[in-house]
Amino acid sequence: MKPRQRSLNRREFLKAMGLGGAAAVLASCGGTATTQAPTQPPPPIAVPPTAAQSAKTLTYKGTLDLWDWEFPVRQKVYQDFIDNKWTPAYPDIKVNMQALPWGDMETKILTVASAKNGPPMSNVFFFWRYELERAGVLNPFPEDFTDWNDRISSTFVRDDGKIRAIPSGWFMDMIYYNKEMLDKAGIKPADIPTKMDDFIKMAQQFIQKDNDGKLTALGCIMNDYWQHEYLWCDLIYEQGGWMYNEDGTKSLWDEEPAINALQFIQDWYHKYQLDSVDFPAGYTSFGNGSAPFFFGSGWNTAWIYNDFPDFKDKFDTVPAPTLSGKPTPSWGLFCPEEGLQVFNYFSADMQEACAEFVKGITTGDSEVDLVVGNICAPDSRKLFEDTRITSVPTVKAMMDTMPWRVHPGERPIEAEKLWRTMFDSVILTKGDAKAAAQEAAKAINIELPKKKRYFTERNYQPPTA
Repeated sequence: MKPRQRSLNRREFLKAMGLGGAAAVLASCGGTATTQAPTQPPPPIAVPPTAAQSAKTLTYKGTLDLWDWEFPVRQKVYQDFIDNKWTPAYPDIKVNMQALPWGDMETKILTVASAKNGPPMSNVFFFWRYELERAGVLNPFPEDFTDWNDRISSTFVRDDGKIRAIPSGWFMDMIYYNKEMLDKAGIKPADIPTKMDDFIKMAQQFIQKDNDGKLTALGCIMNDYWQHEYLWCDLIYEQGGWMYNEDGTKSLWDEEPAINALQFIQDWYHKYQLDSVDFPAGYTSFGNGSAPFFFGSGWNTAWIYNDFPDFKDKFDTVPAPTLSGKPTPSWGLFCPEEGLQVFNYFSADMQEACAEFVKGITTGDSEVDLVVGNICAPDSRKLFEDTRITSVPTVKAMMDTMPWRVHPGERPIEAEKLWRTMFDSVILTKGDAKAAAQEAAKAINIELPKKKRYFTERNYQPPTA
């Protein structure tokens, strides 16, 4: 089996992310040490201001509603920030956090916000944001909100040059592995192949069937719609393909890279038999020990911690294998775990208070808490050197692959129902991959020209080293 590709060291990684120059400048600024006694007494030790002392003066008094979808680890970070930082600083401004079921959140936030009767601030998933921007209801972030040069997301701006997104992190695919199962099989994490074909062969060693040929143990699970979507995009980019044409008016879902990717997903279930729709969906079969591997996205980590607390220290992650076994032409997709947005149809003093809340929780130490809580790679490049983040194993597996990943920009909200039908066709009924892809492409191509789209996939430039 091919050994895992050497990970980038810290200097190489920072160079790939555009940080090497800053490190070099800092290194060159050191002075010569001296033992001469100071001629002046040392300055007094500065005492950090309390939250109340450093708080910005706000005129709004009252309650701010905040919506989010159910994600316990993030709600805990929000609540800790509210209790320990916000309320001491602004006792007259109560933040009322409401966590809605995921299935309700998209419909409700798009409906009420577009009608201008939603909450003053809400967590907004990345593909909802484009619809809300087109509806003209989102406040842009001010120029002095943060150091935008430090932000990965700052390159994704709208026509007016305003930035309306500051993600709480980025997520991407990776391989989760069961430490105990691999150890019993004599497999070390470094042995997990970087090439997809080799990885499949390794995973197949763990497949078990009963006397009737029914699967009783799986090789690598991903039995979930969202994973099908992300992997499909991964595989398109790994072949050097694109999802859309250059002006965003036509999909390329019916071209060879997309059809190949769809066929691969069908083969995952029916040719390689690594997974089965007869088993529980998502990461459950990984958490209960039915499979040694899980092809999942970073945000799954927090849910595994939540749903399988006894399993927390029994798994780890490595970067996902690619078709070529190399990071080029791409390592696939990466997407923002989009953060809080402020809506512009409330009073100016209320919007100001909301903006201050968002700034407080998305910058400084609170941002670290949010990144670690979400189990995502950070949006701030400076945080790529923060040991509080780099020490989280699943986060490191993501950060190591980011320079070779493609951010598609807008993910058309009309696409999901088409993709669900497409994946059901090839997985559930073993339908023809080409026909399913062509049908989905035909349908989305009717919708794409109706709106101006914000696709950014062709901005991708892989590192040269």
